[in-house]
Amino acid sequence: MDVRLFQDTPVDAEGWETYVRSCDHATSDHLWGWRRVLAGAFGFHPHYLGAVDGDRVVGILPLFRIPHGWGRCALSSIPFGNYGGICADSDDAARVLLEAAKERLDRMKGTYLELRHRTPLPDGALRPQRLHSRFVLPLAGDAALLFQALGSNNRNKVNRAMRLGLRVVASQDVNRLYPIHVRTAHRLGTPCFPRRYFELIVEEFAAAVEMSFVVHEHQDIAYSLLLRFKRSLVCQFNGSLAEGLKSKPNNLLVWHAIEQGCRLGFEEFDYCRSRRDSGTADFKRRLRLREEPLGYQYYLRNGQALPAHNPSNPTYRLAIRAWRRLPLALTRLLGPALVRYLA
Repeated sequence: MDVRLFQDTPVDAEGWETYVRSCDHATSDHLWGWRRVLAGAFGFHPHYLGAVDGDRVVGILPLFRIPHGWGRCALSSIPFGNYGGICADSDDAARVLLEAAKERLDRMKGTYLELRHRTPLPDGALRPQRLHSRFVLPLAGDAALLFQALGSNNRNKVNRAMRLGLRVVASQDVNRLYPIHVRTAHRLGTPCFPRRYFELIVEEFAAAVEMSFVVHEHQDIAYSLLLRFKRSLVCQFNGSLAEGLKSKPNNLLVWHAIEQGCRLGFEEFDYCRSRRDSGTADFKRRLRLREEPLGYQYYLRNGQALPAHNPSNPTYRLAIRAWRRLPLALTRLLGPALVRYLA
């Protein structure tokens, strides 16, 4: 069994995508398209490793070289993604991919290897990070039954949104999405993504993208960007304006996604990851979604500490508070240049 570096060629792309389509453990973050999206939007250099047995692909590991501090680097699978890490047919294939990734990190003198696994590998040398959960809803049955299963409180919020005249419309227009994203990021105290990131997602994944907007009195007040992947409808991004939250646009968007997933025959609505101790996670729990802890793991080189790009880091908490106080226009200017350092 060998490990080789997959290049940006039609043959390698097709071989990779064929494996992703056939492997039950693969996620939407393993898709080949993220290679072009993340390289094009942030300049992250891709290292797409494949375990090959003869002429057959038996495992994959999408990696990106990301900046980590001044003049240092790390490897991530995958930056800004919900999931990633090693996807393999066997323990042997997973092992050779992990060793190849470690060797690559050592050669570039990187600080850490990040593997955003849904289920952790049984490897004691990898450090776990247990900060995140994913939230999912099986879509078996008809939409009316699922609406009842949401509970009276959630149903009332959806009904309230509709009584107030909120409606959900579909559009692939990134120019509608981006202003809401910028204002959402500012409210949360995090740098915004560059517009080009969303443009590349829409370009690369094309027909798999489901972008929806909540409109109230001719104004967009919330959005969601979903990806169709195998039997799942996966929420990649969402955002909303603070002044519209009282009308419950996020509840309406979630219900629209569930209803749409049922209508299109999907088996699962994946409302992506959240920090377990966050308000967003509490919102998802109130929606009665199934919570599954994520098995993120790290290989730390030369005694490095776990990366702490999260509110559990006091310095990061101070940065969040400071960012919220900056003028919106300034965060829109600076955010796209800074966010790549928080991957």
